[in-house]
Amino acid sequence: MANWRLEIGDWSISNLQSLWFSWRWFVGVSVLLVGLTAVPILLGYSQTPPNRVYTGLVMNPEDSQSYLAKMRQGAAGAWSYTVPFTPEPHEPVFVGMFYLVLGHGARWLGWEITAVYHLAQLFFAFLLFLTTAWFITLFFPKEMGRGRTQTNADESAKSLIFPPDRVPLFVESPSEQQKTAFLLAATGSGLGWLLFLLGQPYWLGVFPVDFKQPESHLFFTALTFPHAALGTAALLVYVGNLVGWEEKRPFSFVLIGSIAAITLGIVQPFLIFVPIGLTLLLGLGQVVNTDGEKHGFSLSVFFFICVKKVWLLIAPLVIAAPLFAYYGWVLQTNPVFRAWDAQALTPLAPWPHYVVSYGVWLALALLGWRRGKRPFPLLWLWLLTVLLLLLLPFKQPRRLIQGVDVALVVLATAALVQVVVPWLKQRHCFQRLAARPRYSEA
Repeated sequence: MANWRLEIGDWSISNLQSLWFSWRWFVGVSVLLVGLTAVPILLGYSQTPPNRVYTGLVMNPEDSQSYLAKMRQGAAGAWSYTVPFTPEPHEPVFVGMFYLVLGHGARWLGWEITAVYHLAQLFFAFLLFLTTAWFITLFFPKEMGRGRTQTNADESAKSLIFPPDRVPLFVESPSEQQKTAFLLAATGSGLGWLLFLLGQPYWLGVFPVDFKQPESHLFFTALTFPHAALGTAALLVYVGNLVGWEEKRPFSFVLIGSIAAITLGIVQPFLIFVPIGLTLLLGLGQVVNTDGEKHGFSLSVFFFICVKKVWLLIAPLVIAAPLFAYYGWVLQTNPVFRAWDAQALTPLAPWPHYVVSYGVWLALALLGWRRGKRPFPLLWLWLLTVLLLLLLPFKQPRRLIQGVDVALVVLATAALVQVVVPWLKQRHCFQRLAARPRYSEA
């Protein structure tokens, strides 16, 4: 699972079994987290008075009602969306297909729309957590599904039941690094709660990012909207597909990247600017690293080599381009959807709020700057892409930070392992603690 290039022969029973032993921890924790996201919904239903109807919407009911409206039209048999919140007549268009399809699913199954909505939320939250786990394994790789014997698998299972004689204070194995990064990404948040303790819930006139912006942290994303969970997962797949892209088979690289880009186009079209920016920066790096003079290239040959290196990078975006061209055509020709787009504003909070939300992760990431190793530069390039995009006059800049917390957590975890833990091991207090019979350093 650390890459997408498993051969057909790898899918033997023994390898699949050892793959399950490697991943069952992530699956179990993901199921637990998905169960936690259902708690607010169940509480809402249990506390609803007899004369009231609870739709199961946790937050942003205005936006959520528009999603239910799309599902209702899909349940009525529509494959294109008409805005029901205006009396102006207008042509239906192919937007919001994610919720239209869910509506068709509700009709085929004979279920209530809200029930399908919540099941979709739980399913895509689970998918988001597993995608995050896969993404993290790319940066803290280990042999998952290769070369492990049944004895190894049995020992792994036994270790979950019987604790070792010595409890490690810090475990630096790739497996423990993966688990640490996953827990931090899936359950971590910022320091926005401190603003409540300090009596500043509207500091600088804005509610804390950790409690207001679902795209700010992974669990918040999973807690709110199914399309946001799927969009974040698609973004992680797109970025993860870029890890070691030069060594991948062109067909699988383009196929996976195209599916991720098209999925983004369906559920969260605005997010496509992040893959575009990241791909352009990677392509620019390829051009800069092509030394034509050193190899005696002519200008035409140099241009050909640059195109040959870059075309594979941009191919997934080119394949997805017709979908976004259609969206542009809709905004130019349909005045109702143009008016809808004009009012769809999601401005950023004042920048100190993002320091409060991401400051701890960013400080650790910067601490490990000099210890970074491939493919960690890709994560820094992702952060640089978002920073540059935030300087542009977009109407929905807040969406661009989606998934950034995962990149920061991976960098922060690397810093913990490479910088913080070695420093702690040199401290006398740590050495005294590690010398106790119940503990060990690793």
